[in-house]
Amino acid sequence: MYYTDNKSRPTPLKIFCEEVDYYKPHSHDNLFEFILVLRGSVNVRLGSYEWKMAENNVLAVTIDDVHCLYKTEEQNLVYFLQFDHRYFEKEFPYISNWILIADPCEEQQYNADFKHLRYFLADVFNKHLSDTGEELLEQSVISLLDFCNRVFRSTHMIDRRNNIAESQMETFYRIDDYIFENYSKPLTLDDIAEHLNCSFHYTSHLIKKITGMSYLEFLNHYRVLEAEKYLVITEMSIIDIALECGFSESRSFTRYFKKWYGRTPSDYRQEYSFLTDREHDKSGRKINPASAPVSEKIIEYIRQIEKSIYLDFSEKTSCRRLDLPEQVSEDEAHTAPDLLSCGVMDELESVSILTEKILKGGYGGVRKTDRNADKAVFHGGTGLTTSCGLKKPAFHIYSFLSEINWIIMHEKGLLVGRDERGMQILLYNPAAGGRESYKVDIRRLEITGIDHELIMKKTVIDSEHGNPAEHWRRIGAPKTLNAYEHELVERAACPHLNIKLIKKGSNISIHEKISPGGATLIILEKRA
Repeated sequence: MYYTDNKSRPTPLKIFCEEVDYYKPHSHDNLFEFILVLRGSVNVRLGSYEWKMAENNVLAVTIDDVHCLYKTEEQNLVYFLQFDHRYFEKEFPYISNWILIADPCEEQQYNADFKHLRYFLADVFNKHLSDTGEELLEQSVISLLDFCNRVFRSTHMIDRRNNIAESQMETFYRIDDYIFENYSKPLTLDDIAEHLNCSFHYTSHLIKKITGMSYLEFLNHYRVLEAEKYLVITEMSIIDIALECGFSESRSFTRYFKKWYGRTPSDYRQEYSFLTDREHDKSGRKINPASAPVSEKIIEYIRQIEKSIYLDFSEKTSCRRLDLPEQVSEDEAHTAPDLLSCGVMDELESVSILTEKILKGGYGGVRKTDRNADKAVFHGGTGLTTSCGLKKPAFHIYSFLSEINWIIMHEKGLLVGRDERGMQILLYNPAAGGRESYKVDIRRLEITGIDHELIMKKTVIDSEHGNPAEHWRRIGAPKTLNAYEHELVERAACPHLNIKLIKKGSNISIHEKISPGGATLIILEKRA
């Protein structure tokens, strides 16, 4: 097998790529494994679940998970990442009993999370093959594990309808860890409560709140999960497996096993026999991980994320205040420089500079405009409004900025704010002149950590919306507007507003095209 692990490197990591033929059912005592299909498809069975993994699908296999792989009718190329979890116990004390729910079924619902999982896997791959230092490689694996811990860990057990405090989750992890160490023995709820120094009722309530199961159901579910391994990869009798896993007799083991797997232990073993009866593993043709088909795909995963902005709604982030005057006088509105055309947004460095440049013309000076010169309706110069009071795109940008109180991120074309109401995201494309003026800016944002039900409001200004000049031209560009024409243009030039409900626990993927001189404001507000 072609491995890329370098035995001189202390990080216990193994990466290999191959065209899979057949791997018989097996489990890993101390290894975490990630399986990523780079090309084609492959059949995978994990416990009682079976999938045809297509290109780009990912599967996380944790300790003692029984799994097997075998080829489909099409050629495949599969990337495997394996590492010893014990090396990372300092950073993640409970890693030995993690359950990660990352499979093709989950990917349909949490596409953005899986996109980032592929990125982290690709980043580990890149750093492992390159000449980077050991510290960078280790940090890359820690970043992967930290992401999995926050996003994929035991999500099937968490009742998302309840808000689980961090301290409660920490207590639950201690319960989980204690059961993991003692599930094969007689174990009562009193034993666990005493170990935690908590009351019987608090311990019982916490297990029910987080798992949705009673203590006895949770304990026996744990025992059944462990029993599966013995059924598939050993020839132990049913009664011996039951006793080994903490059941007092085979009848209760069979009852609980059938509850969770939908079949008896004997039927389940028989079901797996067609996979275990093959003579030996046929691992398939080994592929050099540095080869073009592999490296090109890995680079593609990295570029997909590098083009995206990754935001965590639940994360507490340091920020700085953005203060704007509450009112702008008529003169200021007419003569202040246009935020988009003069590039003020790209010069956003501090509150004082921003305010000065918007209202006082500190950027490139203010060009005084005679409102009555040639009776021009659209003077084409600086300002937030036209000479007859119609709101220009700059007016709406200023309005967008007024929605942002605290800045947590700023880069060219992007401003992100955060406050107690929620999150505000301003995307803009300055019309700076020259070739760049005609480029459409494509921005991708992935937002996770949605811990409340939200209302998403998206307001867009472009050539069609929020731009009176475009509608003025459509009615013949008259030098003066009568009252009817003024009202018509004003109503046609409103920004476009769209609203949407975002459910708790979901993710948001935003793919926005910003035309030159345009902008989009996205507000995520907690629903009352």
